[in-house]
Amino acid sequence: MAAPMTGAVTNMNGAMDEFTFAATLLEGCHTSGTLAWLGDGASPEKYLIMLEAIRKTKADAVLICKPREDEGLLKERFQESEKSGLLAIGMDVDAVNFKTMTLKNISSITRNVSKLAKIRSFTKLPFIVKGIMTPQDAQLAIDAGADCIVVSNHGGRVLDDMPGTARVLSGIRNVIGDKIQIVADGGVRSGMDVFKMIALGADTVLVGRPMAIFAVGGGVAGVRFLISQYTDNLLQSMNVTGTETLKDIGMELLFRKKIDEENSPTE
Repeated sequence: MAAPMTGAVTNMNGAMDEFTFAATLLEGCHTSGTLAWLGDGASPEKYLIMLEAIRKTKADAVLICKPREDEGLLKERFQESEKSGLLAIGMDVDAVNFKTMTLKNISSITRNVSKLAKIRSFTKLPFIVKGIMTPQDAQLAIDAGADCIVVSNHGGRVLDDMPGTARVLSGIRNVIGDKIQIVADGGVRSGMDVFKMIALGADTVLVGRPMAIFAVGGGVAGVRFLISQYTDNLLQSMNVTGTETLKDIGMELLFRKKIDEENSPTE
């Protein structure tokens, strides 16, 4: 799936406007049998552009909102998302210190379980909490009513020296078990990387920068091509490892178990 991204004008030197970028991702993903996730960004009106692109393309989508302090703005986004037929909505809780929010004087805050549960009550849609990096955070998200979590460090841009998502993913899955759907992102650059994330405990993954690059460089066809490359590479990885379904992909395919007898000296 395409990770939630905005800022096409700022980050891509004006190669695409926000609507075209969102619509390209939506159509490319939809016609490839997957989903595009979109973000509301820091700009107050940007989420309306995202929703218009969703209505225009008639594609299934997910919207991730910034952790704004103003609950009214969040409620407004959640309600409009329901009207636009989104599959789910969520919040990237790790974006509280985002530079773009600060530059636009948009106040954002961290929330405890009860306050996050209140935000969750604003919608009947499945609710996603993005920015989980510990088992404790995952449990708090569950306690707040989340239906899905995203293990993510926001591309390493929210706090220096945070671990990579692949390093913490299995620990979260081991503690949480099957209580909740787990999505993961961060450095997924091939189908083999998708394979690794699933083996470590993800149900599915998000791909960010490559999707943006191929959307700008190749339009809808570029997005479709990238997804086909990931899919083919994932299938190749499954064929080589003898896994017939995604549920067959496990940790034992990534790490060889050490057998003490093999490593012990012979007498």
